[in-house]
Amino acid sequence: MPAVSRAGRGLLGPSLLALALAAAACGPVAATPRSPGVPAAASPTPASPSPTPTPQRYVIAVVEPIHGTVSFLDSEGRQSGQATIPWPVATATVAGRLWYVDAANHLRAVGVDGQASDMGALQGMTAAGPGGMVYGLAVSGDGRAWAWGECAGCGSSGGRARVYTGGVGAAEKVVLDEPASPNEVLIPLGYTAHGLVVVRAASGFGGCCYLPPETGHEDVLLVDPTTMQVTQTFKGCVSAYATPLGSFACTGSTVVVHLPDGSTQTVTPTSPLALVGWVHVDDAGGRVVFGVIHSRGQGGGGCPCKIDTEAAALNGGSVTTLADQMLPEAVLPDGRIVATMAPMIPGSGPYSIWIVSPDGTRVQLGAATSELVAVLPLP
Repeated sequence: MPAVSRAGRGLLGPSLLALALAAAACGPVAATPRSPGVPAAASPTPASPSPTPTPQRYVIAVVEPIHGTVSFLDSEGRQSGQATIPWPVATATVAGRLWYVDAANHLRAVGVDGQASDMGALQGMTAAGPGGMVYGLAVSGDGRAWAWGECAGCGSSGGRARVYTGGVGAAEKVVLDEPASPNEVLIPLGYTAHGLVVVRAASGFGGCCYLPPETGHEDVLLVDPTTMQVTQTFKGCVSAYATPLGSFACTGSTVVVHLPDGSTQTVTPTSPLALVGWVHVDDAGGRVVFGVIHSRGQGGGGCPCKIDTEAAALNGGSVTTLADQMLPEAVLPDGRIVATMAPMIPGSGPYSIWIVSPDGTRVQLGAATSELVAVLPLP
């Protein structure tokens, strides 16, 4: 079964073992003193009001993991269509369609009405033979080019981690190829005009308490979209998401946001810190959203855990709390977020997913057992 490239609810389950480290990954992150936030400078009042931009429309895909039924929901949780996909599976979203690779190594794109298109077989995966697995999938904004990761012979001395590219009228080719030892994989996070964003990660087994999707991730590589050569390597950058514009964040005791223009912004989450992750850059909102485990009641890996979702403006604004005992899954074009309930003790409550508004009001998405697949911006 293809491996997923995201950690879903943040609590490690059987389907997520391929991208998790050993239980030692749950050790605390050293806290750093928090500097006082610097308020944003006041803007002069314009002579005449500017028109309010219309937020981009979107659909949210959630899945019932037992049978792989995906429901496409609007901003208020109403269903517009359904589809069945293999689950768990690496996905990408472009132009209102959900992309994934099926069990026969065919790339498929599903519309919000549930209608699927077969984009053809990924020949590189077919050539990989038994043991080949998809690690990550990225699709260009026009839906005409794609990239995916594959690990052939992982666990053996001759294992190789590769990233392939292909597309409409374009032959498949290997753009990255390196030894997969010790069980390293290459995961495309985004296919953007800024470049192909790829993460190098260590795969393995483990599981304790809450693990962020960044677990096991080690480096970020930027690949030029024209030459397909690596132009930059960010060693030690722990990252799990890239935006359509190419923004991503390196996570540790601080969150360092890398923007497409090459600039960076650093944010310090609210202390105390046991673990920071689930980091999403919100390009449209000029902010970064992330989850923080403030304390583990039993130290290194145990719970109860004090958790919240926080955000900070990328102009030096202060850190604010968006939701208690919830972990962020996605940011929405209208400024709201999708977040998952995070009980203080794992398993002691539902892991339901919600749309959370800035004023704190919430709309539940799907059943209590549903998992977020993706947010699909509509053209």
